[in-house]
Amino acid sequence: MDSAFQLKDDSGECWRDIGAEALRQGNHQVVEMSYQKTKDFDRLSFLYMLTGNSENLKKMLKIATMRKDTMGRYNTALFLGDAAERVRVLEETGNHNLAFVCAKIHSLDEEAGRIASVIVAAGGTVEGLVEAATAGGGSRIGCLLQPPTPIVRANNWPTISLPKHSMENMENVVVHDISPSSGEDAPEKWGEDEFDESQAAKGSSGVVPTPDDDLDLSDVDAWDEDDLEFGDEVPDDYGIKNFNDGAMPDIDNSGCAMPKAGQTASAVWVSNSSHAADHAAAGSMETAMQLLHRQVAIAHYVPLKSYMVGAFLGAQVSIPFTGGSCSLPLFRNDASGFPGKESLPLKGLKMRLLELSLKESFRAFQGGKFTDAMNGFMEIIQKIPLTVTDGRNEGMEVRIY
Repeated sequence: MDSAFQLKDDSGECWRDIGAEALRQGNHQVVEMSYQKTKDFDRLSFLYMLTGNSENLKKMLKIATMRKDTMGRYNTALFLGDAAERVRVLEETGNHNLAFVCAKIHSLDEEAGRIASVIVAAGGTVEGLVEAATAGGGSRIGCLLQPPTPIVRANNWPTISLPKHSMENMENVVVHDISPSSGEDAPEKWGEDEFDESQAAKGSSGVVPTPDDDLDLSDVDAWDEDDLEFGDEVPDDYGIKNFNDGAMPDIDNSGCAMPKAGQTASAVWVSNSSHAADHAAAGSMETAMQLLHRQVAIAHYVPLKSYMVGAFLGAQVSIPFTGGSCSLPLFRNDASGFPGKESLPLKGLKMRLLELSLKESFRAFQGGKFTDAMNGFMEIIQKIPLTVTDGRNEGMEVRIY
């Protein structure tokens, strides 16, 4: 940052590089400064939208208006969710039809009436504009485009602080003397009296390199190749065992034994149960269909699709986290079993639901609503193969159905 201020780069390449690196690290304060230096207003507005800085977004809207930047003004109005400002931008640019539709959809009746009079005065008509804009239904129906509000706004992404290294602090580095010495001059042993406290502060030899130190390499020829005699073969009996042959596969080079990974909850559900509903809840639709075919001879699975998907969705939950991070999916275990070897999914279809559906179907039959009664009875028949019962009594009742 200091170098960027000292360079005074008019082209802005230095600030662009700083902004790109800061964006990669999640430091949005530095990104904001780089965008301000390069006058990249579009990216700056988008950054304010991501961080939920509505006050600065309003200032960016004023700046876009002063700069007569129509596209930037409209985009900033989108980021703010300001429908009235978007209507004004469309009207000022001559897009009266779009302005009328936008005002009508967002219930800005006063602006819609004024724009409609302008369209009629110009020889046009507003009949069918809103219907044409919302034709098709579903996701095409106009609605307020409001961006989600970030939960974490003022804080950067957490980073690991690293020590700063430079050439200025290299003089403080202690270098130990590892030069070879002859056996005659070497002391027989280290004595406690020979240890000096001044050497403890400098290292084993107290040598501190400075820029004026010279390296004496005059004795470089003192070693001869004949003095270094190595055998043709290196003996293996040094008391060190080689574990690279897979003798201890669970221990890595650091000596840490990692625990074995266990099974996922869905895999445990499949292995613990032979019920098609439990397999569908685990997401194993293929084995669920195989069980249905083998147990009750079902060959057409389209009517059961919605109930199988419902069993899968009912056994899972998604927990949202802070802005910018994915939600955490969790499996819902049945409370009646231990969440381990006895783990089973939460029951989606129970006997009580079948009883309620049966009562409603009988009530529809007695009221003369035979179509509703037939649909209710068919729904019960389709739910029975995926209904999990508690005990033999409920199992016998399901067989009676």
